[in-house]
Amino acid sequence: DEARALLQSPQAPVVLVRRRLAAELAPSVAPGNPWIGALLPYAPVHVLLLELCGRPLVATSANLAEEPLCTDDREARVRLSAIADGFLGHNRPIARPVDDSVVRFSGRGDAILLRRARGYAPSPLQLPAELAEPVLCVGGQMKNAVAVAAGRRVVLSPHIGDLENVITQRAFGRTIEMLSELHGARATTVVHDKHPGYASTTFAQKSGLKTVAVQHHLAHLLACLLENRQPADGVLGVAWDGSGVGEGG
Repeated sequence: DEARALLQSPQAPVVLVRRRLAAELAPSVAPGNPWIGALLPYAPVHVLLLELCGRPLVATSANLAEEPLCTDDREARVRLSAIADGFLGHNRPIARPVDDSVVRFSGRGDAILLRRARGYAPSPLQLPAELAEPVLCVGGQMKNAVAVAAGRRVVLSPHIGDLENVITQRAFGRTIEMLSELHGARATTVVHDKHPGYASTTFAQKSGLKTVAVQHHLAHLLACLLENRQPADGVLGVAWDGSGVGEGG
């Protein structure tokens, strides 16, 4: 079916599937949630672990809630020592940290990308018109991701996280540098959320570049239209979200 094909695709995302009542899952795994994230091994170390254990494993990402991923052994031992009993190291450094992408299927069978990360980012999206100059888009406060746009392409970063702590804000800055280097373009304009309390807004205002503020819910709608290659004129959109400043949001 669609979920099986996506699990076996080159992108190999986490696919949300319905929990089976007869499944032998510990009650502590996603308690009270009817959805379970299914993931097939996509790295050699995953295959080796599964061969040694001989059964499915419960896995999570190497980070505390609202923080970015740990990317080296020393950092992991410092940040995760209170929640992990052991550490499996590796002799290959992580050059570009990236979360797993997450996909869920709608009732009509359409794949909905809930988190654009490994396998999907930083692959570019096509813009409907040519930009006169490179633009940096710095996103919102929660579930942050950034983007660099130049010409008729926009390159999205992997998921970064919530910009409420210093560790994530540092990852935010590193990601902007990485994307700018990857794209080969330095932005002259920064697009940010209208909310004055967001860390991304503060970054934009202190950047020394030209700034453009966009209302939070409008940004959601425009992003959905671009991702689905739909025109932005003649559209009635509804955004369910918990925050936003301006235009009655």
